[in-house]
Amino acid sequence: MLSSLAIATCAACIVSCAKPAAGEKATPGAVGYKVIIAGHDWGPSIDKLVLELDRKIDASSVDKDDFSVYVERKDPANGRILKLKETTGKTAHESKGVRELVDAYASDAAGDKRAEGKFITLVMEIGPTQELAMPFNFDMKIFRNGYVEVAHSITLKGSLTAADDGAEIRGLRWTPSSRSAVVSLVADDFDTKGLSEYVDDRYGKIVLRYASFAPAKDGKRHPLIIWLHGSGEGGADPYLALLGNRVTALAVDPIQGIFGGAYVLVPQTPTSWMNDGERSFTKDGSSRYTKALKALIDAYLAGNEGIDARRVYIGGCSSGGFMTMNMILSYPGSFAAAYPICEAYADKWISDAQIASIRDIPIWFTQSKSDRTVDAAAGGYVLETYKRLKAAGARNLRLSYWDKVEDLSGLYFMPDGKTPYEYSGHWSWIYVLNDQCRKDAGGEAVRLGGKEVSIMEWLAAQAK
Repeated sequence: MLSSLAIATCAACIVSCAKPAAGEKATPGAVGYKVIIAGHDWGPSIDKLVLELDRKIDASSVDKDDFSVYVERKDPANGRILKLKETTGKTAHESKGVRELVDAYASDAAGDKRAEGKFITLVMEIGPTQELAMPFNFDMKIFRNGYVEVAHSITLKGSLTAADDGAEIRGLRWTPSSRSAVVSLVADDFDTKGLSEYVDDRYGKIVLRYASFAPAKDGKRHPLIIWLHGSGEGGADPYLALLGNRVTALAVDPIQGIFGGAYVLVPQTPTSWMNDGERSFTKDGSSRYTKALKALIDAYLAGNEGIDARRVYIGGCSSGGFMTMNMILSYPGSFAAAYPICEAYADKWISDAQIASIRDIPIWFTQSKSDRTVDAAAGGYVLETYKRLKAAGARNLRLSYWDKVEDLSGLYFMPDGKTPYEYSGHWSWIYVLNDQCRKDAGGEAVRLGGKEVSIMEWLAAQAK
């Protein structure tokens, strides 16, 4: 149930740099800058800065080595630079330093390359250990992600050439106070203003926020994918739920293409899905949000006639995996399929009658053997539930049981530079959101109609 940023706090190289004075403005000629955030396997990252100038620049004069980007990550509550523990947990460092640039080019306001323009895009190094790129920080005291203030000070160390008269431009600076906008790629395509109010007969008024995505209208009905976040992404800002894990992957290709276009619904609980009204983490499988969540889903279905109600898929990770199980156990006839990930619903909470009630629901579980947060290997969770469902006659049941969670992109490595980067064993949602689950518990490929399929291809084929 840890956030996807909980352990990504290894020390960055700290480079000394003069701190800009409070309220300092951009140097004349340097108008402002835009921050570009994207979702990744490890969580959100500030990938690019788009700098605005007051004149057009010749693209051939732009060189990444002529720029420096100094960053301070601050607690928004008090303005102090964050102090984070090293991976050993014994010492702490201030979260500040210089970002490594991998590219720079003349661009338009959106960051697309141009032969000349009033904008320059800086592309920065990213990765699961690039702490200075991260706009979220996981607070262990409240067990939740939150925003940090990422203050950029950008300096032109070399020179640029004006496109109109060839004049040399030097000495430009963009300071934290000159930031003009923050853009979250794909996440901004979601409607993040969703709000559902429900009066529970036991818990009173419950307010759930949600983000939603709708495919282009084409006169056809499309499926609905529901994603339930983990404990780290609770709160009152759906961007936490969209970016804490790379949920944005559900709204773009290849996943959108697999479904032929799909609606995506991302509800957000103010606390945790496992909150039973008395405890943050239930002791019996109950949740104070069960009826409220069902009401939200029903209202969303009723308000979107383009959804094919026969193809509603529910899933999520950790406490969201718990809530996935809670919802199919509570409303077994409401969903075409479920995809629980590292689910935290203890098998002892499930009766034999409940097992029988869900044995005909297509379910694809995903889990890692190295997970120590929801330790399935130690017993009590998905492995026992999977066995009971099999014994009860479940025919459309899958389990991708990974040894560990590691980068399969070939881009990120451990310090030896050869071994794929290994994430926390709890983060098996990475495999699902990358559509990399293709094998069942015994290691055999999952097939439909004789063809090997991925978890998303399998999901898209299910209907009530």
